[in-house]
Formats: sequence, C-alpha cells, structure tokens
Amino acid sequence: MIKFSELWLRKWIICNKKLQFLTDTLTMTGFELENIEYLYKKNIDNIIVGEILNINISDYNNNIYDIIIDIKHSKLKVLSCYNINYIKNMKVIIATKQSSLYKKLVQIPKYNFLLYSEGILCNKEILPLDYVTNYNKNYKIYLPNTAINGNDANSFLKFPDKVISINIPYNRHDCSHIMGLARDLSSNNNINFQIPYDFIFNKTPKINNIHIKLNKLQLKQYLYNYKYCFIKNLNLKNKLPGWLIEKLLISGISIINNNPLLNISNYILLELGYPIHFYDFNKITGNIYIQKNRIPCKVITHAQQEINIYENIITVCDEQKILSALGLMQNYDVLTNLKTTNIFIECMCFNTKYIQILSQKYYNFTNFTNLYIKGLDPYFQQKVMIRTINLITKIFGGQIYNINSININNIIYKNKIIKLIYSKIFKLLGFNIPIKEIHNILKKIHIKIFKKNIDYCDIQIPSWRFDINNIEDIIEDIIRIYGYNKIPNKLIKLPINHHQIKKKQLMAIFINLYHSININNMKNILINRGYYEVINYSFINYKMLSMFSIKNNFIKIINPISKDMSVMRDSLFYGLINNILYNQNRQQKNLRLFEYGICFNINNKPILLENIIQQYFFSGIVNGNILDNNWSLQNRKIDFYDVKGDIECILNQYNNIKFKKNNTIFFLHPHQSASIYLNNINIGYMGVVHPKIIQFLNIKHDTIFFELFCNKINNTHQTKIDNISNLPINRREISFIINKNILYDEIIQSLKNMNIKEVINIKLFDVYEGQNIPTGYKNITLSLIIQHMQYTLNDDKINGIIQQYVQYLKNKFNIILRDQY
Repeated sequence: MIKFSELWLRKWIICNKKLQFLTDTLTMTGFELENIEYLYKKNIDNIIVGEILNINISDYNNNIYDIIIDIKHSKLKVLSCYNINYIKNMKVIIATKQSSLYKKLVQIPKYNFLLYSEGILCNKEILPLDYVTNYNKNYKIYLPNTAINGNDANSFLKFPDKVISINIPYNRHDCSHIMGLARDLSSNNNINFQIPYDFIFNKTPKINNIHIKLNKLQLKQYLYNYKYCFIKNLNLKNKLPGWLIEKLLISGISIINNNPLLNISNYILLELGYPIHFYDFNKITGNIYIQKNRIPCKVITHAQQEINIYENIITVCDEQKILSALGLMQNYDVLTNLKTTNIFIECMCFNTKYIQILSQKYYNFTNFTNLYIKGLDPYFQQKVMIRTINLITKIFGGQIYNINSININNIIYKNKIIKLIYSKIFKLLGFNIPIKEIHNILKKIHIKIFKKNIDYCDIQIPSWRFDINNIEDIIEDIIRIYGYNKIPNKLIKLPINHHQIKKKQLMAIFINLYHSININNMKNILINRGYYEVINYSFINYKMLSMFSIKNNFIKIINPISKDMSVMRDSLFYGLINNILYNQNRQQKNLRLFEYGICFNINNKPILLENIIQQYFFSGIVNGNILDNNWSLQNRKIDFYDVKGDIECILNQYNNIKFKKNNTIFFLHPHQSASIYLNNINIGYMGVVHPKIIQFLNIKHDTIFFELFCNKINNTHQTKIDNISNLPINRREISFIINKNILYDEIIQSLKNMNIKEVINIKLFDVYEGQNIPTGYKNITLSLIIQHMQYTLNDDKINGIIQQYVQYLKNKFNIILRDQY
C-alpha cells in the first residue's frame, strides 16, 4: 500500500478534475482505493475571529503596535511587534489570554511585551502550523469578510489537503511510488503526466578521480550497472525542510534524526521508487572493491543484527572490511550520521535472478531487496542519482563530483518487443475493439508502435513494465484502460459435461462436509486455546515439496505465477512450516497456528484433471513454550502431549478417538508421531517435525504438527442424555505388570468391551518403568469409577467386578498383579 497527499500527486499530473475523478480513474485502472482522510491539524484552543477597529504605534516602543480588536461581545487591546500592513475593518485571528498558545509564548523573552496585551494577533510565524490557508509572504492571514466576530477560528486554519491510501497490485511495483502512479494515471484522456523538475545538476560537479576496482568476468551474470558518486563538505546538522518531513510522515515513514540521509533515501523511494545507499566516506579505508566473498564471515548489519556472509555473495569491500553485501545489507560501521561530512553514494541495477537466490538464503533482507527482485528501470538510474544529489546539496550543501558508471557486461539495454495480433484480442476478450482505439490505448500506456500491419503490429514495451512479458499481458492492459464497464453483456450458453456435473457434486459434498463436522466450532476451540488462523496459497515450491515428500507424482502447474508457486500442495504442512519460519525471523515466539483448506492428490494415476482428488484438511502447528513469560508460573516447552490434548478437545464431541503409533510420515519424527483414528477410521496424523527438517530450516524449537482429513470425520455421534445418580461413587485401582509393547488403548478398549454397566469410567492413573520392574515390561495402574444407578454397591459386589477385570487381563495379556510380583 502507498499513502500520499493529493497535492503531491497533482504536482506530477496536469488535471483540473476533482479528487473523485482521480480516485475513480485509479479504481477503474486496477488499483484498490483503501482510504481518503483529510489532513487537518489539531484545533488550537481559544482562538477566535476578530475585526480591527484601530491601529496606533505604541507610546513606549516604535516597533510595537496598539491594535484594538472587536470580538463581538467586547473589545481587546492587542500588542503586535510585526510591521505588517494591517488595515482597519480587516478580519483577523486572535488567541486570547486563556489560550495555550498565549501562555506558551508569553514565557519567551522575545514576546515579553505580551504581558501587557490582552491576546495575540495570529500570523503564520506564531501559529504552530506548517500550513495555513490564505496567507501571503508577509505572514498575514486573510479571512473572508463573512467571518463572524467572536466565532471559533480553527476552520480557517485547516490545510485543505487529503491523504490517499492505495493498494498496489503485486505485479505493478512500477506504480508503488508517486511518479509511477502519476504516469499510470495519465492513461486517462483528461490527465497528462509531467515531471515537476529537471534532471540536471544544481551545482557544477568536479571530476571524480576515485575509481572502484572489480572483476567484470566474475560479476557479469549478477550485476549489470553500478553508479556511484562522492559529495564532500556536507553539513548534516542542517534541518530537513518541512515539506519533505510532511511527505514522509503522511506516508507512514518515521523521521530518523540521527541519520538524516536515510530520510533522503526514503523520500527518493517514495517519489521515484529507486533504492539509494549512502556510506560515510571517512570510514572507508583505501581502495574500494566489488567482488565475490571468498571466506564466510559475520557482519553487523544496519539493523544492528549479526548475519553470516556466505561464500560467493557479491560484496563491496575496502582494504580491511566488508562495506555491504549488494542488495542485502550495509555494514553498521560505515553508516552515515550527524557528524558525517563526506559521503559515497551508490545506485545499482541487478540481475533479478541473483537477488531471488539471495533472498532464499537470507530471510532478514530489506525492502530494497524486494525492489531488486521485481526489477528496476535501467534507463532511469542516472536521473535518480541526479535527483538525489540535488536534494542533498540543496539541504546540506557540499561539493559534488561526477557520477561514475560501471557497465559490468557492456550491456546496451533493449526494451522487449512483442507482436500484437489483433485476432487474438478478440479471441481472448470475446468482442472487438477498433484498431484505432487499441493504438490510442497503447500510446497512453507509453508503448511504442512500429511495423503496423492489417493483422498485427510490433510494439516496444517500456523499460519499467516488468509485468508485461507476452501478448496476454498486453491484452490485459488494453482491457484495463479500455474499461471493464464497457465489456458487452452476453448470455453464454455452454454444454454441461461430465466434468462440470462432477464439479457441482464435489462442491455440494464440500458444503455438506463443512456443516456436518462443524468446522467453525473446531476453529473456535483452537482460537480459545491460543491458536491463530492462517490462510496460505494452494501453490507451493517444488523444491520444498520434493525435499519433504517421498511421492513423485506431484501436480505441477504449466504456467505458474512464479517458480516458488509451481506445484499444488498435497498437505497444509508446507504453508504452516513457512509461517513458523516467517514469524520466527521476526522475533515472534510461542506460535500456535492452524489452517483449513483444500489439498490435492492424484493417487498413482495419470495426472489428468478427472483424476485429481480435492480434499479439505484441517491442520495445526505449534512451536515454543506452553506459556508466555510470566513472573509467577514455571514455563516449559510445548510437547507432543499438549498438542494431543488440543486434538482431543476439538474431536471430543465425536468420542471413540484413538492414537496409534505411526513412523511412516516422512516429515515427522519416526518415534514421536501417531495416526489418529475415529471409530477405527484413520482421520489424520500428528507428531513432532523431523529433527533434520528443523535443523535444515534453522527453526529454534521442536515443532509439533497435526493434520485431520475432514472428509473422513463422520459425525454419526448422537448426544445421549443420562440421569445423574445421587448414590455413592466408588473408586478402585488395579496395579499390574505387563509387556511394554502392549498399548494402553488396547487394554482400555478390551475392558470397555466387557460392558460391565456398574463401571462408569476407566482411566490410566500411572505408568512406571525402571527399578523392580523386569526388562521389557512396565507397571500400569488403572483407576476404576464404579457406581450403580439404583442402589448402593457393597464391597462384595465391587470386589467381584475387580476380580472379573483382573482375570480377564490375566487371560488376555498375561499380566502379573504388582502385589503378587
């Protein structure tokens, strides 16, 4: 999202239409208007409208004026030290003695005369505003004659600008700055694009005698063009202009007081969309080199974080240290500050593939890295440098030197050429657009036309439009500018085939499934237990899927959005593990996430549309501690049994839930994973994520994952209501030694199958292995709750029930009672 003021935008366009027209144009050309807010300053208390009745020079000081003001119900004698051409009957703004403005100024020696004044005659210098309407260079504020004496004056001080918030489509990063947005707006007939300044130096540059050493052969596949410049004798203690501060603050960017040049780079990013980097030249030792890193080392970044610089990462170095890893980070030791006087400026143009590889190795990359990934206009690099240098020297002074340019591969950039076939436009859109109209649209979006023909024309794509790669992209832009609202309404008749019927049946199944197992209830239970819901794309990275899965028949996308989204997911695990990694890299701890979504499987059949199985999965992932930091409670790591309890909680309504050991899930720990059964049907699995995956992804804590197959959760359970007996409850325990390979669930289920109605519940009370227990065995203690609904049980009856259980366990599991061992 980009935020900017209306007046700033209007400096880049020629348009006399109202704001509503501009926002409608933005919406119709594919941008989402998020919000419009008025840029009003805070009201000042006790300021009112007055009318000048008389003006005289003060008797005791010729620089002070006695001005009598009518404020409707009374008259005030106001003293002013400004020699301004006020005239009789002029409407003015008065701050009374009760105002906070008066109380603040009267304490300043310069305004001591206000002690004898009944208020302050307001002008732009006195008012704590960056802007006021209707003022001239003499600081006089003009109010209309219709202003009523004695009324509140705040309405006359409101700056009539508006802040516009726009969501930019993911592939239109060329519009993520004010120049690009204005340029795209000019596709409308009533709007023309203009650049409000010239790209020429405001000072004569000196010849630059410092050169950078590099190996072109080593860098030609990664770095295309590198521009740099020096500025000396700066005074970074000079104040930033108010207009620059305001534009940054409106856009939601904080002002950095201890490093003023970062404010300049942020402003250039907002205005022109290009990254600029600054170094303190006095902190650079000897020559400067651009080279691949040879020895892995650690560097403190601009964000004061220590990161590893791996081998073959492109770096800028001096004789002693790494200054920066290009496109990734700057060394904290060479950053500029208020004491900096000489600076080194760089601006780069990369091969986007190198930056994509770099971003996969490092997760803590900057916003600049994203820009390099998406691509930057190679023709605009020089102009960005000139604009940056002019801004710096205008604000901070200094002597500039020539901009040097290193074209690494001697590349002459050539814009993309695409053949636009007119018949294909009709084929894709379903209706005809006149060829003359098509040509006009192409010119509006700065696309050059040559080699015109009856059937087609060759077009040249602008250097900043990295989102246009083929004829389909061109047609998409044509209909965007032509107007979606102009698409004719046509009733399309399509024959219904087998696949469409199957799709409708699937959708009906999914809708019934959603209601039958009460997904909302499951979600609410997890939310109440501290989980957050996430939504991930159904497309995942092929390398990641092949790394974490043993299957080979992946469902690949023929025309994926990107290489990182080229395969359909067969589990929600991949998205959730990435969510853990993303949040961990942003210092988030104690993560509990869940997702409900569709996964896709093929089941060893040919990869055809009709063979793809779509299933809804419900999955969760947990990482970190059981509690947030607490002064009174002892904390511990979340473990397998905590998550097992969460699963039992969301499936509690269905009863008859079992967990059985399972070591076949490839990405789970073979000895800490289990299948989940409901009524003897496998409905999912859970377990600790495999240690090799945790280590490979550099995840800090053990991570537990579960996945439920929603289509296999059959809600056949009916609520049963029983009377509560008021007769005594009896508790008894059976402690016995049993083979350790026999599962607890098997024991409990066998006892429940005996159907002794007096036994209300059977629970596991204790499990013990170790001293006094034979090797290969374990001691289990069961707790039995016994009660009759109609009469009180005596000891003989209870002992008889216990003996039945003991005898059954001896016959089936060869148990030995603990007291008989």
